[in-house]
Amino acid sequence: MLEEKFVGHTVYDGHLTELSDIETRLSSAHAPAVLSNLRINVAPSSQGNPVGEIYGKVVEATTGTPGLARVRFTSTTVELKAWVASWSSP
Repeated sequence: MLEEKFVGHTVYDGHLTELSDIETRLSSAHAPAVLSNLRINVAPSSQGNPVGEIYGKVVEATTGTPGLARVRFTSTTVELKAWVASWSSP
């Protein structure tokens, strides 16, 4: 979670369940509040994505187990942006 525009001390585990070039769906035991600013540290996965960081704003959130949130990207690494583009191109 970002506090103001700075990285805060609150860290939660989660995973991305859907991904497009402008947003993602995040599943976590803790659903962040709408309009929260997030820094998402992306680890390598079996899908072959590069490591990197995504900054985004929560635009929709639902509580439950697990919590789900739709996060609109505000910034991402060039490598992650290229990887996402390669998945969405025909």
